[in-house]
Amino acid sequence: SVSKLLVFFLVAYAAAGTGVTTMVFGAKLTGLMSALLQRSADLRFCLVRSRENAETIAFFSGEAHELHVAQSRMSLLIETLRENILWSRHLAIFTNSYNYMTIVLPGLIIAPRYFAGEALLVWLSYTQRDLGTALQKKDAPGYYSAIVHFVGVVVVAAPLFAFYHFIQDTLSLEWRNWLTCYLLTQYYTSHSYYKLKMENKLDNPDQRICEDVRSFVDGTVGLLTIVVGKTLKCVAFISIL
Repeated sequence: SVSKLLVFFLVAYAAAGTGVTTMVFGAKLTGLMSALLQRSADLRFCLVRSRENAETIAFFSGEAHELHVAQSRMSLLIETLRENILWSRHLAIFTNSYNYMTIVLPGLIIAPRYFAGEALLVWLSYTQRDLGTALQKKDAPGYYSAIVHFVGVVVVAAPLFAFYHFIQDTLSLEWRNWLTCYLLTQYYTSHSYYKLKMENKLDNPDQRICEDVRSFVDGTVGLLTIVVGKTLKCVAFISIL
């Protein structure tokens, strides 16, 4: 028979997870995404204005002012991106822990009835091997010991998986910040913005500074982390074999 307590727990667990994700993380991340779009548009507008008014800026020697404005807007964008990465890390820790605990908690609720012979065998195909072995042997101490061990693994693994993406995003952000600031300095130095417009050899330098830098950095860091991750995985499996 189906455990009423288990059904109630699953409904409550799903509702609680949805509520926390929506009200705590969803509202914050939605606001941050809106702010990111605004900050990105402000920076892009600043560079477009410099390109369209290159003659006036060069005539009045306004490069220093334009560079200061662009760097200020870039700083606001980077600050918002950092906050977004932090909240994304918090969400990843929560979702990882939430997903892993679905392996343990249902079995923990119905385990007393099972070991007492009051319920059918519960097949948890996605659990660890020691949990399945303990269930098949009706080894209550072994089962609860495996539960404690599994929870310990989750406590360690959930933050690690979240920090993996956090470190990758942070590396991309810091590299993008440095590279964008460097390109902005070069863009406003020696009337480069004016020369680019007059020679018409490079289309949309504002887009290249804002968007192409982001794509280049994200792609390079993503490739680097994949190579490093696969290498470490090969080393780990070689040591096991």
